[in-house]
Amino acid sequence: MLFRSYSAALNTAADVVRAERGGIVAAFVVFFVVLILSASGIYVFEHRVQPDKFANIPMAMYWAVVTLTTLGYGDVTPITWGGRAFAMLVALAGIAMVAFPSAILASGFIRQLRLHSHEIKGPGIEAERRRLRLSEDDMRSEEHTSELQSLAYLVCR
Repeated sequence: MLFRSYSAALNTAADVVRAERGGIVAAFVVFFVVLILSASGIYVFEHRVQPDKFANIPMAMYWAVVTLTTLGYGDVTPITWGGRAFAMLVALAGIAMVAFPSAILASGFIRQLRLHSHEIKGPGIEAERRRLRLSEDDMRSEEHTSELQSLAYLVCR
């Protein structure tokens, strides 16, 4: 990888993203489903009273992205009671949408740090090597070699 020669921290970050890619993809899929449901819901509540701001669902997606990502610009806001109640639920869902990938990445970093500090030994590190989908050949190749993976290989031997 391009970062391998520059920083051990970037190597660790790349290893975490690679190891946790399934969870990260799942979190983004959930985000997009919630995004579509949020845009559709706010369209139902606000289209009649604000046809200029919520003319269609793609226009409502702007509001949904801003609300789910907790930016909250304030340029487009619901004015009906139903729309406001729905907006509160969407804002709470937005906090969860930020928390899920954060938790996935944090647990991945903890796992990598444990590998790095020899806290996982014996069968545990072998199971971790399999979870990361690293074969013995991957551990030896220059393309996959990082300080962390070399350490994991030495401990697995």
